[in-house]
Formats: sequence, C-alpha cells, structure tokens
Amino acid sequence: YLMRTLEIEEPLFVRSAAMLERQIGHVVRMVDDLLDAARLERGKVSLQRRRLDLNRVVASAAEGCTQAVQARGHRLALRLAPEPLPVDADAVRMEQIVSNLLTNAAKFSREPGEIRVETRLAGGCAAISVLDQGVGFAPEAAEKLFEPFLQVNASLERSAGGLGMGLTIVRRLAELHGGSAEAQSAGPGQGARFTVRIPLAEAPAEAETSLEPQPSPCGARRRRVVVVEDNEDIRESLRMMLRLWGHKVAMAADGRSGVELVLKERPDIALIDVGLPGMNGYDVARAIRGRVPPEDLRLVAVTGYGQPADRELARAAGFDQHVLKPIAPDVLARLLAG
Repeated sequence: YLMRTLEIEEPLFVRSAAMLERQIGHVVRMVDDLLDAARLERGKVSLQRRRLDLNRVVASAAEGCTQAVQARGHRLALRLAPEPLPVDADAVRMEQIVSNLLTNAAKFSREPGEIRVETRLAGGCAAISVLDQGVGFAPEAAEKLFEPFLQVNASLERSAGGLGMGLTIVRRLAELHGGSAEAQSAGPGQGARFTVRIPLAEAPAEAETSLEPQPSPCGARRRRVVVVEDNEDIRESLRMMLRLWGHKVAMAADGRSGVELVLKERPDIALIDVGLPGMNGYDVARAIRGRVPPEDLRLVAVTGYGQPADRELARAAGFDQHVLKPIAPDVLARLLAG
C-alpha cells in the first residue's frame, strides 16, 4: 500500500510493486483457505447469524468481485430473485461463499465469457447459483470437486494458483448454515453451474446488512495516535501509514512504557497489541481505563486472535474495538474516522 501511494514512476519499481502485491494476495488467500478449512473441519467456526435478505448479500459480494472477474476478461451478470429471500445467516460467511464461487468460475474459464450469478426461491430454501462457460467437468466428478486439495485439471489449476480448497469451504459453510452445495456440468468444455441452498427464515427480514461506506484516509480528521506494539515491522509500517495520512504518532514497544506513553500523550486513539511482553494488552487497557475515561480515549485491541471469546476478553478489559492484525489500510481508515 505504501509503495503504491509513493507514486514513483520508475517502470521497474512500478512492476515490482504490482508483482509483490499480487503474490502477497495469493499467499494470504491460500493461508486463509487453509485456516478456514481447518477450523470448519474441527467445528471451530462460530456463525454470527442475523436475519437478512440474501439478495442484498449476494449483490454486495458480486460487486466486490467484479474487478477480479473483469480482470480475466469475463462479464459478470447478476439476476436476483424479484422477492426478498430472508435467511438467518452469517453475512460475512455468505459473502465468502459467493466470492469463492465467482473466483472459481473466473479461474476455470479459459476464454472470456459471461459469468452469471442468480438467486431464487427453491422450495423452502434460498438458492444461489453461479454459472460459467468454462472448462466444465465430467458429471461423475461432481462430488469430488468438493474434496480438499482436489485438482481436476492439474495443469490449469497450477497456472491459475490456489490450493483446491475454495469449493470445500463453500460446502462446509453451506452445511454449517443447514444448507447444501452441489455442482453440475454437461461435460468437459461445457461450462458449470454451482448451486448453494440455504433454508429460508420463518419470518420476513427485520434487519438487513449493508456495506458501510469506507472513508477516504485523506479526508479523515487528523488524530493523535499511540501505537503499542512489540513487533518492529508492524510498529513501523503503522507509523509510516499514519504519518502519510497526516496523523501525529507516538510509539511504544512494551506494555509498561505503553501505559506511560498514553497517559503522557493523551491521544485520541491507541492501537494496542494484545500479546505484549511483560504486561499484556489486557492489563495495559485496564491500567489506562483506571485513569482515562472512555469518552476521552478510544482503545483498540490489535491481535491475531479473532474468535468471539477473544472479543469478549477485549471488551471486558476496557477496549472499545477489536481488530485483527495486520490491519488493512481501509480498516485503519475507518478506525480513525469513527
């Protein structure tokens, strides 16, 4: 992000930065897939269910994938059911299902073509279908597609990247919602249809999810920020990004000096790592909250642990928010604008 923001016109720098960002993106997706698959297999994934209209979730997910689909030369078409499709589901996980299906369709369509996303009523279920004009598969291979690490066409899969986990995660998440996932194709070269069914909720949607607008970092109010982080690279990258946006930054590398720095600087917001040496982030938050009221300072827990129990621990210690590291630039911008 910082390399892109510098706007250096040297061609080798521009190409190298783009390559770096692309390959890091591949690594992040593969690690996320492995972690998700492992958690799903062990029953460690907790759904954050709410009543929502599946049409809106699918539209949001499709919008988020449009650029990636178009980058491969494909057209993305969206056909939503005319009536609401109320489901009790985890909006983030439902968007993940749609994103995985669209990524899969784009990856396995050699020639530019249309990729279509449809929603409809199907008995007592809301159905999502993703149709492509890609390489297809033999009908007898349909069930095998959902097995982890499967590569039906190894040469294409290897060139397109990935671990063969995307469809496994789709089925596991669908089943976790009480639904199902299936694949259909008329044969090799005949394209494919992937369908996910989620049970309808008993009552019409009362609350719907919506994508929060992301503030522009440059337009945000200038903040005084304290970063308490023992990892030098994370600490320095946050400092560079915050200063690039015009914020005033002070930093500490351990818990005790972090408490002293916050009490001295009295910042607007403090980003505090949970796993600090000597005095952990929870103790840091408690020490600060004993001296500074919530209306005067926002405390944000920054951690690699994101389960509901971890969020509860952070809230109990006095943190206002809980974010996973590394903090993406858009997430950091929202924190500063909040």
